[in-house]
Amino acid sequence: MITGFLLLPVVGILLWLYAYLLPQRGKPVLFDYAYIVLVLSVAAVQVFFVKQIEWVDAGPIWPELVAVVGAYVIILVGLAGGLCWRRYRS
Repeated sequence: MITGFLLLPVVGILLWLYAYLLPQRGKPVLFDYAYIVLVLSVAAVQVFFVKQIEWVDAGPIWPELVAVVGAYVIILVGLAGGLCWRRYRS
């Protein structure tokens, strides 16, 4: 639950920025919606698996932070890659 609260504002801003920087100024196509779902799904799977790891001698917040940082990286790199792909194809 903490992970969701930490991810929500940043993911919202990144998704808005992705739509804003599209070549046709915020006109997403089916590719964009499918790609966003794919990127968010990969990030969700990463969060799930990181939270399953047993962190010895770590506090209760540590798995949350590691999961959030990994999800940030996946989402940021994924959206940047999708944006580059869309700009290259246009």
